[in-house]
Amino acid sequence: IEGVYDASGKLQAQIESGLAADVFISAANKQMNALSEKGYMDKSTVKPLLENKLVLIVPKSGSAIKGFEDFSKAKHPAVGDPASVPAGQYAKEALTKLGQWDGIQSKVSLGTNVTQVLNWVAEGSADAGLVYATDAALLKDKVTVVAEAPAGSLKKPVIYPIGVLAKAPQAEAAKDFAAFLQTEEAMKIFAAYGFAQAK
Repeated sequence: IEGVYDASGKLQAQIESGLAADVFISAANKQMNALSEKGYMDKSTVKPLLENKLVLIVPKSGSAIKGFEDFSKAKHPAVGDPASVPAGQYAKEALTKLGQWDGIQSKVSLGTNVTQVLNWVAEGSADAGLVYATDAALLKDKVTVVAEAPAGSLKKPVIYPIGVLAKAPQAEAAKDFAAFLQTEEAMKIFAAYGFAQAK
């Protein structure tokens, strides 16, 4: 298995530009739906796979930011770029609902992917950031999770869909692999990294 890892919006653009991929896992339904509507996906294979959580992180050294409600008080806040990064789209949605989005516009750093936001907080160049729980778990020695997105701040849960591409070079193997990723055996591995099975 050869993986290509990047922001879901960038992966969508690569697929639209001719990337010969077999299976696509997106960090949001938006990119999967766009590819499906344009005929890039075998629609019969597109299914919700995993659920993640949007969390507020601060450097391990500490921060005055204690919750989503005071995110705009951060001196150097960071989120994924909502134009192409699903975590950024969820961050914008939650912060807008909580009345915090406008207050960060003059100082926010927009990451090209969620890993960049995680690293900025880990190294202390950002004093607060919004990432997925699974990303925060990768650097728990350098960042602290202070809160999950409050109930009602996101209209829908953070779902990662999976699907096989309509022109998959290895379509049968791709379908088998996608089916395996939905088994209990695979879910135990995903759970070890902080994911929950999508409902």
